[in-house]
Amino acid sequence: MSEQVTIIMPVYNPGKYLCPCLDSLLAQTMEDFRIIAIDDGSTDNSWDVLQEYAAQDARVLPQQNPYNIGAARTRNIGIQLARGEYVVILDADDYFEPDYLECLWTACKENDLDIAICDFYRRDELAGKEILVTPPHTFQSIINKPFNWKEIPRYIFQLFQFPPYLKMYRRIFISEYSVLFQDLSNSNDVYFSEMSLIYANRIMHIAKPLLHYRYNTGQQISTPRGRNIECLLWAFMKTYNELCRLGIYEALKKGFFSHVAFTVCACSGYVSREKESAYFELWQERGLPSLDMFNLTRECFNSSFAYKKWQALKKGCNFEDLITEVVFKEETYRAFFHESSVRNLGIAHWGYGKLGKEFQEYAQKYNFQVVEFYDKDCSKWGEYNGISVKSFHECSPLAEMIVVTNERFIDDVLNQTMGTSLKVFDFTAYCLYGVGFEESICY
Repeated sequence: MSEQVTIIMPVYNPGKYLCPCLDSLLAQTMEDFRIIAIDDGSTDNSWDVLQEYAAQDARVLPQQNPYNIGAARTRNIGIQLARGEYVVILDADDYFEPDYLECLWTACKENDLDIAICDFYRRDELAGKEILVTPPHTFQSIINKPFNWKEIPRYIFQLFQFPPYLKMYRRIFISEYSVLFQDLSNSNDVYFSEMSLIYANRIMHIAKPLLHYRYNTGQQISTPRGRNIECLLWAFMKTYNELCRLGIYEALKKGFFSHVAFTVCACSGYVSREKESAYFELWQERGLPSLDMFNLTRECFNSSFAYKKWQALKKGCNFEDLITEVVFKEETYRAFFHESSVRNLGIAHWGYGKLGKEFQEYAQKYNFQVVEFYDKDCSKWGEYNGISVKSFHECSPLAEMIVVTNERFIDDVLNQTMGTSLKVFDFTAYCLYGVGFEESICY
């Protein structure tokens, strides 16, 4: 009789992290699973460790590639060998909460899911710190209930940030659509993660952190992007072609454009300094035209911030190079405070620097009460003429929307507000790009 869950785990030189990973899996509260651990030509003692664990627990099934073939092909071999009703695809240097499998399995069975997704802790091994990562507040309305891409077409690709190891997949679903990992030295999980979300009829996010993802270990199984800067483009091209083939590209392109712009800019941080210029040149000359992204307007994106990132790519430069000091007009402030009053919104502001103080001055001029100000700089915390400046973690329940007047901090604020009901207002979009009030609320 087949197991309920098959765990697929490529193993390539995980070093000291392999034993804690296996120990956390074998200590799961759910017991009906098997671990297909495939050693991909490790040069450390990983194969010996796997054999030792297999001798002690029959649920560990070690496999060995004759030579290093890469994470993508190794994962695909694991999918072919899997026999469980559901599969999870894990990394050998992470570790898991005891109810990791049970929570995901129970959700899958009770709700007939194709994919179950959990929250996770992101652990920086160099700093020795970890943070909780949850979906953006855009998705609060669909947490703990089944959905598919048709319910959130503009934002489905934002769930891509939750990679394969945070998901449990129905095995027959993966086989039916032949969703496999691309044979790339990096970005090999992009197509798999994106298209599995599109093909799935029933997806559910379980609002519980069940996994500890390690980074800065020096042990990651994928090759750094700097060694082949074209991989991310090939990955997005495969998704683009498949969306076109299925006839659903038009319905998804706004979210896809935003997703590509954010991801390409974010991944530039992994590119070696000597290849950075070539990376941006690649996206300017080949990437954007290939993805039908060369002649776009603000309306083609979910937010002005995504639009600004696209503008940077079109110019062939880093997003940071486009950030300039802005000057907001008084009539824009007046219109904003009027609309906020009509909507009866509790408004807070991010930052108490030059723009924050200007925001407060106009609020007072138009008799609008700002709930409070947040700032990362603890030296600014305190009371200033009746104005409260504090850490975001002490935010008032009266605050419903945070206004960001400095676009440098949009990403930071969105990350800080993940998992909360707070809205984030892009004041730059509202003032400089003529974006409407509702459309300036970014997710």
